[in-house]
Amino acid sequence: MRKLLAILLLLTSAIYAQDEQEQAYVKPDFKAIEQNIKNKQSALYYQKLFERFQQADSTLTLEEKYHLYFGYSFTDAYKPYFSSDNLKEIRTLVNTDNLTKEQMERVIELSQDAINGYPFDVSMMGYRAYFYRALGKEKLAEKEEIRANLVFDAILGTGDGMSKETCFYVINVGNEYELINVLGMAYAGEQKLVEGKYDYLELEENDYGVYGLYFNVSRIMSSFK
Repeated sequence: MRKLLAILLLLTSAIYAQDEQEQAYVKPDFKAIEQNIKNKQSALYYQKLFERFQQADSTLTLEEKYHLYFGYSFTDAYKPYFSSDNLKEIRTLVNTDNLTKEQMERVIELSQDAINGYPFDVSMMGYRAYFYRALGKEKLAEKEEIRANLVFDAILGTGDGMSKETCFYVINVGNEYELINVLGMAYAGEQKLVEGKYDYLELEENDYGVYGLYFNVSRIMSSFK
């Protein structure tokens, strides 16, 4: 099994979410987001949004998705470079052919630790969706896919990644590579930090003629100040 097979399962729904966003791209207003998620009387209060995310509530508006995803970077739980200790074992398992029921359940168990550390880890959601479905747990698989699309919707609403002016905004570097995969492109192995707040990722030759994508990583960089 290819390592990223599970992620590619989300390709159709993620691109559909992008096509749905016909309105102009909206850059996240970090100051407003920080204020709103701390207001317990607001529908944008972070705990309320996160509970809806955990319930895989697909009715979140784009504004709510922005506050959910970008708002996380203003919480004490935010660790932009979190890496699960279970990652090596997870990758070994998902690259194993003909997994047993017990091995599939093991991936689901191990991936929960990664999600506990960073709840918007779409790779882990993809693995979980794949193996839940393989185990006949369709509803649980669908919930993982809904949560993944909530993350992608927030990122895709910010831009098209074609320039610094229309860059994608992310709060975790891993989301950059996940988005590239679901858009049907591949990372070419060259990454540059531009002006201290943009990641530029070069891409392999693709059908879209796109040479690279820009990501605004200002929230990640702010965590070091």
